[in-house]
Amino acid sequence: MTHTAAWLRSGWQMFTAKENFWRFVLLAFIYTAVMMIAGFTGIGGFLLWGPLMAAIYLVILHLMSTDRLDVNKLQEGFQFFVPAMLAGLLVNIFISATLFLCYGVLITFFSIFLNQIDGGTAFSFFSLLLFLITTSLSILITLVPTSIITALYLFPLLLIVDRKMSFWEAMEKSRKKVQADLFGFFGFTLATIGINLLGTLACGVGLLVSAPVTWCAIAVAYRELWPEEKQAALSQPTEA
Repeated sequence: MTHTAAWLRSGWQMFTAKENFWRFVLLAFIYTAVMMIAGFTGIGGFLLWGPLMAAIYLVILHLMSTDRLDVNKLQEGFQFFVPAMLAGLLVNIFISATLFLCYGVLITFFSIFLNQIDGGTAFSFFSLLLFLITTSLSILITLVPTSIITALYLFPLLLIVDRKMSFWEAMEKSRKKVQADLFGFFGFTLATIGINLLGTLACGVGLLVSAPVTWCAIAVAYRELWPEEKQAALSQPTEA
């Protein structure tokens, strides 16, 4: 069901096609600026993330159906503000709760390690090995569960703007679709996270490229899973 390499390749091609490049960079800049400003208010970033991403996905879906990237379509995306906000808020709550539990486990691991040193145990090879194992586990414990949650809810915002679903219906549709091939979507999610991590490491400027590419890849994956309604209707066999 998943075609990670093909989706990412299509995302890159969409990003670099014709005059799309600079318009996508503008979209990424708008996204970054809005999220940074909203972040200063505390919860503002959590509330605006869903509506802003829904608007961006609407722009990308419009590009896929018309071959024209119209940044002005952003304002139409905010017509879905409330359901997109609720979906985005719930997804962030799920991820934050998962991180909270993971950090609790990590604190326990590090407490055991520190108590061993404080108890007079020499910082031996065994202690160093325990530290390295604990650090590796900490990465796995945080990355795997949060990536799974992210994978399960890759598509609610697209379903809201494309199929006009309620926020909960969209979240359930996304979850059920992803669960059918959870391992594949987990790999796809890790790939998008890795690409954006590389963009972040490039002094943050790389996000202006990596973010649009991953947005497009997710939109391509969505359209493959949920074809346009007119196209889907035409593909249905007619009754005799």
